[in-house]
Amino acid sequence: MKYCLLLFFTAGAFLLSAQEINVEIEKMLDLKEAEASKKDQPSITVENRNPFECDEDRDGMYDDWEIANGFDPTDPTDAWEDADGDNILNLFEFQLETNPSDAASPETVNFDSATMDLETLFDEGNGGLIVVRVRQGTYPMSYLNFNSVDYRIMIQGGWNDDYTEYDPELYPTIFDGNYNDEVLYFGISSVADEAGYRFSVVLDGLELTRGNAGFGTLTIINDEANFEGHVSVYNCKIYDGIGPGITLNHRDTGSTTSLFLVNTSITDHESGIIGNQTTNGMQARWDFINVTFADNAGPINMSLGNDSQKDVKVQNGIIRDNGQSSFALPSIPVTFEMSYSNFDPVSNPGSTIVTGNNNLDVDPLFVDPLSGNYKLQPISPCVNAGVDVGLFFDGPAPEMGAFEVPQITSTNSVVVEWTFELVENPVQKNGVIAVNLTKLQDGTNPFLSLYNQHGQILRKQRVDRSGRIEMPTPLTAGTYYISLGDAQQNWVTKKVIVQ
Repeated sequence: MKYCLLLFFTAGAFLLSAQEINVEIEKMLDLKEAEASKKDQPSITVENRNPFECDEDRDGMYDDWEIANGFDPTDPTDAWEDADGDNILNLFEFQLETNPSDAASPETVNFDSATMDLETLFDEGNGGLIVVRVRQGTYPMSYLNFNSVDYRIMIQGGWNDDYTEYDPELYPTIFDGNYNDEVLYFGISSVADEAGYRFSVVLDGLELTRGNAGFGTLTIINDEANFEGHVSVYNCKIYDGIGPGITLNHRDTGSTTSLFLVNTSITDHESGIIGNQTTNGMQARWDFINVTFADNAGPINMSLGNDSQKDVKVQNGIIRDNGQSSFALPSIPVTFEMSYSNFDPVSNPGSTIVTGNNNLDVDPLFVDPLSGNYKLQPISPCVNAGVDVGLFFDGPAPEMGAFEVPQITSTNSVVVEWTFELVENPVQKNGVIAVNLTKLQDGTNPFLSLYNQHGQILRKQRVDRSGRIEMPTPLTAGTYYISLGDAQQNWVTKKVIVQ
């Protein structure tokens, strides 16, 4: 296989030649082989755990698992890293019970509409694990799976046609319910009351739209005793539905559910943002990080049983203009903490919302909400108003809400001329980037930064001269970003595609 580089400016793209690198890569298994291998993979049985008690840094990964895999149980940002470079973040590897240090784990299936059926693939999570990648396009979808066995599934959209680049903005994967029913429904019930089962759902890079159901466009139900539930919705847009955006029900004794909504928007639903029941001794913990919940007809609606526990934490959120109130909290106290967020005043507080620092109550200045564009205007008070939680951001601080405002600029005061080449790492037999800085203005002392496609920083190094500068981080095929700038801003950023 050969490497080449595609470098994208905001106004266009051009192709640079690169040194050819011969790399031995196994060909993608066909569907039958993938299914056979998956069925042979043993299910990992774990003791049911309470996320309130075994996750010190609240990153969704249990402390002992982090230690066993070389992560830091006191650093919440490592959840958003990708240790083995397989486009599956560390948090998702934990939730799916796969190896975060092995790029071949989990095995993935690239959906091909000519030979595969999406809903049949999704069913393969029953009793085991399925990870499905879906290329760009619009897919009719009204999927319901109510399981009675261990169930782990990841659906990752945002891929280009040949599955060489992941970018949900460039390559949207849209599941369209056509106002018929839920778009995606995952449930678990009727399992023998025995601890050790896991129910994991990971959605990444999807757009879910036009749901029509009493539950929600996305519905996730954990109705079984002694079940351990893990749910992540990451880089997703959920919009234009008749029911609520999401329904999350946790309803049986001894079960726990950990939920992450990250870089995700829920907008324009007629029955509210989130519907929920947490009853019968359930333990639920929700983390909303860089979310936008706006222009829904109703609130985040919670129901909590006397013997249940719920803990909600919001960071870098925009939760506004959702009917009469964005929150309908139960009379039984829940822990609800919000910081670095822009939200409506709470008009019906059944529980106390603990507000941290740097919250706002102002118009977020969306670009065009009437047309469904909930990105921020550059002059929005939410720009650079968030806190660094380990996700990618461009500028002095992250934005509030689900969408970063591009701040990729070349300043007139700093003269930069640069080109790139990909060179072979003779030891690891893969590519590393070499930057050729042919002109760098005197008096500058910038940083050169390399990011992966998720925006996690891979390397940052000081640049003190013009000339050829090699960044020794090994690269496999995928999308990367290289930025040059000082501590305050990036002067110029290029998008790099390694093929």
